Amino acid sequence: MLAVIAENGVAGTSFRRIATQADVPLGSMTYHFSGMQELLETGFERFVSQSLARLEDRLEPARDHRDAGKIILAIIHEDATADPPRHLALSRELQALVIRDPALRNIANEWVEGSARILKRYFDPITAVILEILMDGLTLRRGVAPMKGEPLAADPVASVIDGSWRPSHEVRRKR
Repeated sequence: MLAVIAENGVAGTSFRRIATQADVPLGSMTYHFSGMQELLETGFERFVSQSLARLEDRLEPARDHRDAGKIILAIIHEDATADPPRHLALSRELQALVIRDPALRNIANEWVEGSARILKRYFDPITAVILEILMDGLTLRRGVAPMKGEPLAADPVASVIDGSWRPSHEVRRKR
């Protein structure tokens, strides 16, 4: 199911395509799912669950926030440069779907909140939220508009991880 959504987008996904890819009778699809809404909900719930489990598993060996930061950069790079870009495609399809169908917002919220919850094991709450946003944005930027020789934004991510992105007292007074 997720492979079909990643390859064809939500608009190009149908019971028939999923049944063909899964090599099951079309009737079994309509038996198990009341409609496309339920099928998409199920698919994206699975995607979010897999994504959170993957983040948790990948971060498990990290001994501290610096190790976690290196792992985060590796995840961004893998997701942005994968061929085919399955994770990037699915995340964008979910986001677009939620914009059009707020009833599915709980799935996207679970992903955002779950990611932040996992990151808070290694970072303070504000840094965890900022890193969650950076992971999403950098993956998109790197995946859709890669520039030759462009670094993977390691410096900004490192600045967030070590806290040096925060304005100093002098910078605040100058405003």
